[in-house]
Amino acid sequence: MKIRLTISLTIVGCVLIGLCACKDHKNEEQLRDTASSFAQTYFNWQFNDALAYCTPSSQRWISYAASQVKQDDVDKLRSAEQGASSEIKEINYQKGDSVASVVMKVENFLSMDSIGTVGHFVESATYTLQLVQLNKLWKVRLTELPRPDSPRHND
Repeated sequence: MKIRLTISLTIVGCVLIGLCACKDHKNEEQLRDTASSFAQTYFNWQFNDALAYCTPSSQRWISYAASQVKQDDVDKLRSAEQGASSEIKEINYQKGDSVASVVMKVENFLSMDSIGTVGHFVESATYTLQLVQLNKLWKVRLTELPRPDSPRHND
């Protein structure tokens, strides 16, 4: 009887430790901070600041976005009454909790969706950012410039 109780308690203990370890591994608070900070800097065209929240391989996309900014875009940004804002709508973990998709609602931002033309203000759009854990820190991984999700995802 004592052996069964000991085995049962050991199993329960291992399960609880496993559940706690998974929660710590995800580090959701840091993931949320990274996604929010990236969106705040990127969608307000503070590209140098946005680099701090990205993987090293994403730097080329941030550099490309920055290289497309024209004086007319800067003037338009300066004329805005308020900056862009964002809100996390959903987080989905994949691949053993080291990769996550974060759905963000972004409002009142200047969109540069056609290269060579002046950006235009967008009231609201939804973007899905890919984040990965590097050295226990969440970073945004860009494989292209962020693009809005299809309209069915916009709130």
